[in-house]
Amino acid sequence: MATLDASKLPDHIKISLMTHSSSAVVLATKVERPLERLIQAHMPGLSNRRKAKLFKGYGPFATFSGKIDIALAFGHINENLARTLHAIREIRNAFAHTEDELHFHHKD
Repeated sequence: MATLDASKLPDHIKISLMTHSSSAVVLATKVERPLERLIQAHMPGLSNRRKAKLFKGYGPFATFSGKIDIALAFGHINENLARTLHAIREIRNAFAHTEDELHFHHKD
């Protein structure tokens, strides 16, 4: 019997196979990473050491929220996009930080 190799499936199929919780976290990451790259593109001469200090652990841009706020403050994104990104972040956090069984059709 053949087995399914999920790594060869298109992204939209892979996502539909995930739980709602993992989908929320993965999709938020797919939005957060380009935002991080956008911010870094405007930091000429950013060394790997400085990048780690700013974007990892307790750095000022380590959180999705911090990245959204700084991108807005420097005019890289507009207010409407910032609100949308914060909504995505809040949905991700709701799924990531609960022991309850959440789904996208949940009233909250």
